[in-house]
Amino acid sequence: SAGLFEAAAAVEAGERSAAVLERTVRRHLSDAGIEPEYVTLADAVDAVPVDVLERESFLALAARVGPVRLIDNVFLWPDGSTDTGVIQQSDHGRS
Repeated sequence: SAGLFEAAAAVEAGERSAAVLERTVRRHLSDAGIEPEYVTLADAVDAVPVDVLERESFLALAARVGPVRLIDNVFLWPDGSTDTGVIQQSDHGRS
């Protein structure tokens, strides 16, 4: 999700507010005409929603597009690290 990637980039740039991160994702969904069931920043250990990124957490969303329910998430750390689940491919080892 572009919204989750933008939120992850915001964390890398120093953002820690759950409200700001959640609003970023909601804006992307809204721009695409999608109404989310939820967008939540939660603690990675117990899945309890948090207001501020202070320890390992995940930003998750669920939304329906037609009959399909979509879910997605990214993992975020307060040091600015993120895991979007996308592996970056490099040019190393290519001819």
